[in-house]
Amino acid sequence: MTPFRTLVLAAALTFGIVPSSAWAQISDTFVLTPAQVELTAFGALRSGEPARALALSEALLVRDSQDLIALRIASQAALEIGQPDVAVRHGRTLYRTADSDDLQFFAARVVSLAFAQMEDFTRAQLWLRRARQVAPNDAAAQSVAQDYAAVRQRNPLTFNLDFGVRPSSNVNNGSSESTFELFGLTFLLSPSAQELSGNQISVGATFGYTLQESAQSRTAVSVTGEILRYTLSAEAQDSAPTFDVSTLNYDRVVVGVQHDWLAGREAQPLKATFNYGLSWVGGDIYARDLSAGLSTNWAIGQRSSIQTGVRFGHVTYFESGNVSDSVAIDLGWTHALNQGQSIYVRNSFERTNSADATSLNSDRTSLSIGYDFGTLADTFDIGVEVGAQWRKYDPDTTSPDGRSDLRTDLTLNIGFPLVEYYGFSPIASLEAYRTNSNVSRYQSEGISLDLTVRSNF
Repeated sequence: MTPFRTLVLAAALTFGIVPSSAWAQISDTFVLTPAQVELTAFGALRSGEPARALALSEALLVRDSQDLIALRIASQAALEIGQPDVAVRHGRTLYRTADSDDLQFFAARVVSLAFAQMEDFTRAQLWLRRARQVAPNDAAAQSVAQDYAAVRQRNPLTFNLDFGVRPSSNVNNGSSESTFELFGLTFLLSPSAQELSGNQISVGATFGYTLQESAQSRTAVSVTGEILRYTLSAEAQDSAPTFDVSTLNYDRVVVGVQHDWLAGREAQPLKATFNYGLSWVGGDIYARDLSAGLSTNWAIGQRSSIQTGVRFGHVTYFESGNVSDSVAIDLGWTHALNQGQSIYVRNSFERTNSADATSLNSDRTSLSIGYDFGTLADTFDIGVEVGAQWRKYDPDTTSPDGRSDLRTDLTLNIGFPLVEYYGFSPIASLEAYRTNSNVSRYQSEGISLDLTVRSNF
């Protein structure tokens, strides 16, 4: 008797396909074809006998380890009887060997559910993204998004990766002027201090972990890293041949704690944050900063809300040893319109003081108004924002009369939700800005295009 026949007969005897009293008489003559075993295993799965279905399908896998039907039955049956490790093993094999998107979708969903059973929510999320990539229709894709949201809510670990490329006409934030005045004298600005075109390449990552969560509160810690690198265009290199673009490099690491809770009988949502950050410029340590904030959100009716908050900051600059302290008040209003559209207003007031360097003393007021058009023509997500920032610096040795800057900007955001890869879609942000200053070296303008990706769920 072949090993396959022996395994099938053993499974048949165990699960009642063949009575034990008849075993001796038919053990040499009883034969089930693979198709009959598949049909029996499928029937057992549908009739609520997953253990029986798993035994039969694994017998088939002894004969052919890449039997797609057997792998499908085995992975689902193992999941139903609470053997997620077995479901993962068969599901992964099915995903690798599947000959259609439908089968790959099924396999990825089974593996994600198995990892969720094992409370390995991070790998469950990764497999849901694989399922989204091969979803056969919109309904299936939406079901993946719903599952992802449910798993993300249960996962104490959160992670977010960012990558962007930003071509800019003023990558070094240089002056649009070629001269500046000081004490009544006119000086030439070096080519490297004037605006130079090029590209900013950014890579960022945030990892968070929920320490405590209940119906009333949640506490989480996070670590965020950011890397910015720059390249100059050929024209900029010709204009400033001695400029070392690596001096623009910027790196930053932030460790943070966030606590959210509902306060009082009205269950007012409150958020408290504390962050410790280090930054490097040109490869050298630049500053250490501490910040703390408290914010809340006030619902007004069904569609509007007001956001308020206060922030405190403390910065130490390593090279000079200078220290500054700041306090800021944030205000915002958001109103939801029909068809996924919304409008918002943001306003903030900030004061920075330093006993070490008067050049750091300043008042800043920011105002921005944005409109989200939602999805247009079922193709694009469109948003536009207009902003202005007024900043006034106290008088110092380089600006005896003080310095006043006004920066205005216009930003157009375009999302492409139909262009999707594993649940991520590209976003293009086109920004035009101008800074008017009474000190000509700070006069600047530029246009940039920021290309990034975001998750659709």
